[in-house]
Parts: sequence; structure tokens; C-alpha cells
Amino acid sequence: MGPKLKLIFISLFLIAVILLFAWRIDGQTLDILPARALVIEAVSPPSVTPHPLETWNFTDKLKEAEGLVASSSLDLKVSKNDIVYYESRISRDNEGRITGITRKKMSDPEREIALVLVDINSGDLELIKITERGNNLTYPNGYEIENVERPSGITNNAWNTCRRVIQPDNKAIILNVWPHYVTKRVAHVAKNKKGKLVTTYKSQKFLEKVVYTPYCDQIHIPEFVGDGKKYRKSITEQAFAILRDKQVQSKAFPGTLVADVEYLRPEYFEMLPLVEHMDYGEFSLDPRKSAERVDVILGTNMSRAYSLTCSKAKACGALQYTKATWNSMDKKYPAADLPIFELGVANHVISVSAAILLFDNNLAAAIKEFGTKILDDPDQLSEMLYANYNGGTVRPYKSYKASILKSLEDWLINPMRAETKQYIEKYRYVRENYN
Repeated sequence: MGPKLKLIFISLFLIAVILLFAWRIDGQTLDILPARALVIEAVSPPSVTPHPLETWNFTDKLKEAEGLVASSSLDLKVSKNDIVYYESRISRDNEGRITGITRKKMSDPEREIALVLVDINSGDLELIKITERGNNLTYPNGYEIENVERPSGITNNAWNTCRRVIQPDNKAIILNVWPHYVTKRVAHVAKNKKGKLVTTYKSQKFLEKVVYTPYCDQIHIPEFVGDGKKYRKSITEQAFAILRDKQVQSKAFPGTLVADVEYLRPEYFEMLPLVEHMDYGEFSLDPRKSAERVDVILGTNMSRAYSLTCSKAKACGALQYTKATWNSMDKKYPAADLPIFELGVANHVISVSAAILLFDNNLAAAIKEFGTKILDDPDQLSEMLYANYNGGTVRPYKSYKASILKSLEDWLINPMRAETKQYIEKYRYVRENYN
């Protein structure tokens, strides 16, 4: 090999060695040679504004449902011929055991009823019509709905009838529109035989629609129970404020405003709607559910709740006032300026105001009968006032005196009526466990 060829060979060998050491065995370049940088930039995805999960509540959906049925174009038909059908009436003792079942004859016309259904998962609303024929229902294709019997046997309860949606799934009735005919006296002005204008009255029937949320287990939720509790507190506060503004004087404590009498505690009147409307048979089975049922009705219907309700004894409204007692309070407390019975019992705030007056009137009678000693025990006093509200003063006074003479721990004895005893049992439960 010539000198020139050796020089070329050595040069190539050195270059190969250098290249060999320029790379590490793991394939990464050493710093001894410049490396071409491969830059990878993290590219952010296009900016997307996050959408919060859709939220809704039943109270808002109820308001939406009211708007859904507000249209005057909602046509509902009612027949003028009654259909006869039968229901059971179930009596129970204080432990919930059935003590008797009777068959009750009922009659109602065929009628169309509008129902607003809420999807309990999505909150979506839909309006449908059903037809009621006695205790039978006809509903649109794809739906199955049934009337639900209460523990008392009551099934058809007019605008407060509980209906369960069986199909589709996850649906509940949040509102219904119940049409019925009402008879009203209508004034007519016409000339008599002498040509003089006279006013005569004729009875006419008009179709009215009752918009109401009927109680059913499917809407027995904490939200509506809480709304009912707040509502009871609100109407009581308003009632006391009205009596104070009107400067209505107490008969139990002359010279003191009835709204300022310390023995007429606001909580007595907050509890009163519960005690009035808790069915005793249902109460004996499940006291808490019975109380919450009333709060659900109040929480969903607010001012509508019980406003058209009257018992067989013609006790009407949320606080079950009778006309004779109402008129008596109107005369005894003229400063309260109570409206006529029919308007007053339909207004919750005015009804509570009237209840406060009746409690004050009965408090005055109790002090006169038993002296100021009756004021020493707040629980005994409140029970006496509740008993008087339900059943007058005569029997409760006799029972109380008999319990003292016999040194009895409990004064709920004869001659107090059974209904009043049950009334006090309900009050005791609410006072001690619920309100």
C-alpha cells in the first residue's frame, strides 16, 4: 500500500471511530456533536365554555304547571247526569287496627279532568286529559292511571283525589284541573207590570274549574314538606301583625292587645292547620306521615289549600270554622273587622286571625272558670284551648275538674267527646315531635 493510500485509509478509520462515539448505545446524541432539536409544542384544544348541569326543583315546576293550565281554551266537559258507585269507609282504633268497614253510596257526574304530569327525573311537564266515570278512569293510549284508596277508604275526593301514574314510568301528577258546576244567584233587572224597574234573582249553574295539587305519595318530598312549614309560619306572622295594626284588644287581659298576650303563643296557630286536617285513622298508622301530608298540601297549594273544604258539620276552610262561631267573634271583636264568613274562611291569614280571637275568648272564659292558676302549666293551658276550639267549653271543663278530683295524671276522660280526645292526641304529637 502506497503512502497516499495509507493516509486515506487512516483518515477514513478515524472518521468512523469519531462517528461511532458520537452516538450512545441508547440512541441519544452526545453533546460533542451538534444535534438537530425536535421541538414538540403542546397545542391546547379549542376553548369550550363548560355548561353547568341542568338543575330544577319541584316548586318551580309547579309554577310552570300552573302556567300550562292557565289558558282559557282548556275545555273540560262535565255531564249533568250522576253516576252511582260505591266506596268503603274504614274505621280504626288508636293503634291503627280496623274496627269497622261500611259501604258508602256515592254519585258524581262523568267529567273530563286535566292532569299535569312531571317526569321526576328530568322535570319535563306534559298536559293530558282523562275521563272519570264514577270510580273508573279512561286515559290516553300509552298511559295507565289509577285512583288510590286512602287508609280511611276514601278514594274519590274531588279535586284532591290521589291518582298514581303506572305508565309511563317516573311520572307523577303535580297539578290537576277539576271542573264542576256551581249554582249562583244572578240578579236580573226588569220592568214589572207597573212599568217600574225591579231586581229579581234567579239561580243559574256555572262551570268552574278548580286548580289544585292533589296529595299523593309520589309528591311527598322534603321540598314540599318544608314549603308547608314555612307557609304555616308566614300566615301566622301575618295574622298577628294584622291584629296588632288594628289594635284589637284582648278580652282575657283587658288593656293588652290580643297580639301581645303571652299565653297566645304563635306556635299554637302554626300547628292548628295540622291538627285540624290530620285524619285520625291515618295518624294512628303513621303520625309523622299524617302531619307531613298536610304540609305537602299547604306547600303545594298555598292559598288554595283547603279553601273550598267544608265538613259535614259545615266547618269550613283551613281552620275549620263554623259560621255561627265566626259571626260570634265578629261581634265580640269589632275592631278586627272580619269579613263575611264565606270570604274569611277561604283566606288563610284572616282565618288564623279569627282563630287567635277565639283562643283569646276561650282563654278569658278559662280564667273566669278556674282562676289564673290555669295559666301556670303552659301544656295544660294549650290543651284546654285546643279542646275548646274543637268541642266548646262545657265538656272539657267537666273533664278537667273530674281529673283534679280523682288525682288523675291525664285529663282526657269522659265526659269529653271521643273526637276531642283524638284532637288532643294529635296536638300532643305535633307539639312534642313534629312542628
